[in-house]
Amino acid sequence: MRISKLYTGILLFLSISIQIEVNAQVKSNELPPNQYHAIEFHGVKLSELKATNGVINEMQKLLAIDKVCEGGIEIGEKWRSFYTSDGLIIFFNGLSENQTPEIGRLESKSISIDGKRAKIGDNIETLGPNLVIGNQYDGYNYYKFTLGNADCCPISIKVDSNTNKIIEILYFVQT
Repeated sequence: MRISKLYTGILLFLSISIQIEVNAQVKSNELPPNQYHAIEFHGVKLSELKATNGVINEMQKLLAIDKVCEGGIEIGEKWRSFYTSDGLIIFFNGLSENQTPEIGRLESKSISIDGKRAKIGDNIETLGPNLVIGNQYDGYNYYKFTLGNADCCPISIKVDSNTNKIIEILYFVQT
């Protein structure tokens, strides 16, 4: 009898622990590879932006770049950021020798996911019905779009929870 109660207690504890773990995970709108890599920022595919590796003339082939900033050379952590007049900001890191270039952060005023385009000020439902809210914080809903169930490299869309209007569109690499 006593062992039975012990097993029941252990099972109950494990069940609650698993449920808490599942509920604590940030939810995301999981996209298959063909949709994720075809996401567009200001009309340019994410995969095309990544393929430039932050090379200035390659970026200029895709976008009208207004300003380029560089830094980190003196410490062997070269980075480069690109700015366009319509509000697109792309930050590449890993540009030093023996490093792998990658987009570390991208801020955009518009996004297209699976052929649906939305911009700052639009209703989040422009991107589709029944989107999953990743988390809620301080009056905002955050919608997270990921490659499958990956944690790295989400696209986060910040939305006013009262109006459902998009406030911020951000891609970043979590390190």
